[in-house]
Amino acid sequence: TTLRIAPPDVDDLSPWRFAVMGDIQDALPTVDEVFAAIDAEPGLRFVVSTGDIVHRGREDEYALFEEQLTTLAIPFYSTIGNHELWGDVDRWYRRFGRATVHFDFRGVAFSLVDSASATLDPAVYTLLDSWLAQHAGDIHVFATHYPLLDPVGIRMGSFASRREAQALLARLAAAHVDVTFYGHLHTYVGFDNAGIPAHVSGGGGAEPMRLDGIDRHFLAVDADPTANRLTSVRVIRVD
Repeated sequence: TTLRIAPPDVDDLSPWRFAVMGDIQDALPTVDEVFAAIDAEPGLRFVVSTGDIVHRGREDEYALFEEQLTTLAIPFYSTIGNHELWGDVDRWYRRFGRATVHFDFRGVAFSLVDSASATLDPAVYTLLDSWLAQHAGDIHVFATHYPLLDPVGIRMGSFASRREAQALLARLAAAHVDVTFYGHLHTYVGFDNAGIPAHVSGGGGAEPMRLDGIDRHFLAVDADPTANRLTSVRVIRVD
């Protein structure tokens, strides 16, 4: 006997939408404003976060985050960023479980991968390889904190090893991953990596990159499982 716990529409293949955000950090006291903007965007089913939900990894920050989550009407799924490592990372594990997770929903596969130390653990590669093989022909969303390669190039805001980054991108491209979402840089940048559409979205409220005109924001992503593709990624500004 198999017990399946899932929303009633988990197998619905009609077009649907989800949100992506990252990098809340010291803006936890006001992140409810971002959550309100997410709730106001029609049709979003849940939020995918690329990490840095806290600033120093303190217990009081996690408690405030959980309190702020009660203002959000839809689920919130996240991996971790480097700021979760500033404190005892077990505080994350005790509250939320693993930092590398995978799930399938309405014809889309999601792999949220822990790159909080600007690299992937060998055990994470083992998991990721199995997910890539399982979903080679499906819509597959890859989300992690650090951009594999820094699209701006002035902050070293990327994986510690370019060789590792290139090898990982080759893995993702070979498996026909549809999109990569990153955080860490407190701005928005859309680009391609290894032919895969890529989006850096670090607009959860942490101090924004100066002079780029992009402050708090999130992404609204439209998926069409029947057409087997993501149809749009839009930047929704909060400020």
